[in-house]
Amino acid sequence: MPTVYIPHLLLPKAQYDPQKWAVIACDQFTSQREYWQALDATCGPVSTLRLIYPEYYLSIEDEATRANRIDTIHATMQRYLDEDIFEPVNDFVLVERTLPTGGVRVGMMVAIDLEEYDFHPESAAHIRATEATVESRLPVRIRIRDGAPLELSHALMLVDDRTEGILEHLYAQRDAMPLLYDVELNMGGGHLRGYRVPQSEAVLDALTQLTEARDFRYAVGDGNHSIAAAKTYWQQIRSGLTAEEAAHHPARYCTCELVNLNSDGLTFHPIHRVVYRVDHDTLIAAMKAHFHGTDILPVIHDGVRTDIPCDADATTVIEQMAVFFRDFCSRYPDTQVDYIHGEEHLFHVAEHLGGVGILMPSMPKSALFPYVTEHGILPKKAFSLGEAEEKRYYMEAKRIRK
Repeated sequence: MPTVYIPHLLLPKAQYDPQKWAVIACDQFTSQREYWQALDATCGPVSTLRLIYPEYYLSIEDEATRANRIDTIHATMQRYLDEDIFEPVNDFVLVERTLPTGGVRVGMMVAIDLEEYDFHPESAAHIRATEATVESRLPVRIRIRDGAPLELSHALMLVDDRTEGILEHLYAQRDAMPLLYDVELNMGGGHLRGYRVPQSEAVLDALTQLTEARDFRYAVGDGNHSIAAAKTYWQQIRSGLTAEEAAHHPARYCTCELVNLNSDGLTFHPIHRVVYRVDHDTLIAAMKAHFHGTDILPVIHDGVRTDIPCDADATTVIEQMAVFFRDFCSRYPDTQVDYIHGEEHLFHVAEHLGGVGILMPSMPKSALFPYVTEHGILPKKAFSLGEAEEKRYYMEAKRIRK
């Protein structure tokens, strides 16, 4: 039985400007108000920005403001449907992302069966999370999904296709495929093209043949919390459905962009830490006592750099960092830890907001599937698929309510 399905997608009609429509994933630039203000000035009234809740605002708004924003998101989704702005695409969509930092990432929009996904560490599901899910982050995401007629996905799901026989083969045939969109992305995001995949059933068969003998078939690489919220919401509504209704309900299926782990266009980058509301000397002393090894963990604070000796293995450092902050924050509960993509952004935030920046090591992507198979999941924010500007932009929508 397949775990991946041909999706029922919605794309804005040709008269709507795709450069204003597509925006970066909501969980990026969480400490940079200026990014979201500039994006808001760039986008018009018909934009995926009107359908998402950027986490920057989620972290600073009070409960009443949150509730109002969520209601507005739901109403805007319904208005877009009522105004018939969408064209349906009931096929796989091959995605070509020319990255701002160079290179091309190739993916394909698919639907996954949430019954085949589990985010818990002990999971033996066919589709698994790769990082720890912070369950306290799920309720507000479930509130956004509950009552929403549409989903927009920024999730990247990984398949270990070492022969590069499916996505790469399709990409070589792209000139023969209908072009659905071709857009220079706003805010320096690079370029995005989407192609309608002919013979989607044959492609689905190839994916099934590649993965059906594996217990662990797919890994959610980006968007773990979004998929976890979708799963939890589906479990909540499934109990009120008949078996026939549950089998075909649109909320059971969630869209992701499928990417080959082995593609040259897919790069793993570290996710750095920035620490606020902490005495800098206390933090540095605690890190020196906790970390040991033959490598270096650079820490930026007060305009200077301090090198902390650490283990040479990146996954070990990532594990140790999670343990360190769990202990440190229990002793200094006012401490606030944020996660930053890219050294440039880390230096900017540390300099202008007075935090302590920690430059994390990069995990090799070849370690991902073996690690998850053996250990379950990595600590949260263990790696990033590309830099912040390279994250997935929302383009395709899908109904999740009948």
